Amino acid sequence: MLIATQVFLPSRVASKISPDLERFGLKVLSKDVFSYVVSAEKSPPYLSGSGYDAFGHRTSRLVTSEGWKKMLNIGHQEGIIAIAYENEYGEYSRVVQFAK
Repeated sequence: MLIATQVFLPSRVASKISPDLERFGLKVLSKDVFSYVVSAEKSPPYLSGSGYDAFGHRTSRLVTSEGWKKMLNIGHQEGIIAIAYENEYGEYSRVVQFAK
């Protein structure tokens, strides 16, 4: 079976990222992460507050569930946003980011 990394990435990049993708895949399929996803789906983010005060300063704040916060933390730990900007994989950095 052909996987997306084999289709969209040269073999040198695909072989370099495969161990990390396998590890990350096991992590995101864990019961803990599944419970974060359920929490996030049951309690979508929302804005609280009136929006702006009399001086035009924002008074609302984004409220997120514990599941959202945990998934955000995983994203930070895994460096998912940084992958594209660190440019370790050159022109394929964005594809590697999306794969992860």
